[in-house]
Amino acid sequence: MRLLLSILILSSVAYAADDKPVVVSLSGLKAEAPKDWKKVKPANLLRSYQFKLATPDKDHSDAEVIVMPESSADVTKNFDKWKGQYTPPDDKKAADVTKTDKFVQAGATLHTLD
Repeated sequence: MRLLLSILILSSVAYAADDKPVVVSLSGLKAEAPKDWKKVKPANLLRSYQFKLATPDKDHSDAEVIVMPESSADVTKNFDKWKGQYTPPDDKKAADVTKTDKFVQAGATLHTLD
């Protein structure tokens, strides 16, 4: 089982505006999203869940967390494409300011791009 996740911490608790936990369910795995993640409508059909993470720092944009179902076996292609959508700071490359990780949780291989 291969899952592609932007960033997802599977052990925290989240609540929607009505104080009900937002349960993320994907390929048999379930977890409550962190409390301060605001669930928003996914921007497209490739996303199962989408969250907005507000920042108090007015010099930076809010962060976005997306959860995608199983996708291409070559996650490097997706990660490279996503890295190309951002402009890194001067004199830096996307590879200098991003971090990828891969781990197995409950029998599922999870890939992250931060």
